[in-house]
Amino acid sequence: VDLLISNGADIHQRDIRNCTPLIHSIKRRNIDIIKYLVQKGADINVQDDQGQTPL
Repeated sequence: VDLLISNGADIHQRDIRNCTPLIHSIKRRNIDIIKYLVQKGADINVQDDQGQTPL
């Protein structure tokens, strides 16, 4: 993840379900990546297509 972000990957990029990397990381319970994305400024209030937020 660090390599992708350091090479310009957008941490706010959404997929076809309107999910961001943070939402995917939370669904997969990857605590290290969740912390990393939040430290890099990932929006913790972002909503997916169902209106769900990471919190």
